[in-house]
Formats: sequence, structure tokens, C-alpha cells
Amino acid sequence: MAVKLRHKKLSSGEVSLYLDIYQNGKRTYEFLNIHYNPKDIALKKESMILGESIRAKRELEILHHEHGFVPTFKKKSNYVDYFD
Repeated sequence: MAVKLRHKKLSSGEVSLYLDIYQNGKRTYEFLNIHYNPKDIALKKESMILGESIRAKRELEILHHEHGFVPTFKKKSNYVDYFD
């Protein structure tokens, strides 16, 4: 199982961040809707930090699901409210 943060250059010149998730022999992509201009160093750094934190959180969610752990926020939530 692997979750990698990747980037793709768009036709507008901006860069888009996405997650490349490889799990159980299948590859999926999760687009984060985080875009930045590569010339703006401060925005690039902030976007990469945000993307890395999302990647780490997503990796933990997948690992917890594989081992049967239920996150505490899901245990405490009401099913009807969650379903709505």
C-alpha cells in the first residue's frame, strides 16, 4: 500500500496536486483541487505542506480501515446525521 503526493502541470501554467494511491493491486487517483503558480515560492511551499498533510491523513485512514480500526469521530457520530 502506498500513497504518494504527485503534481501535474496544467495548460494554464499552474501546477495541480493529487494523490496517487496504490492499494491491493489497484491504482486510484484523488485530486486535491490545490493549484499553485510555480513562480510563487511561498504559495508553492504552503501548498506542498498542505498536500503532504492530506497525504499522511489519507494514508492513516487507509491503514486503519485495513486493520479494522474505526476512527473515534465515526464512533461518536450519529448514523442518521452521517447519512444525511
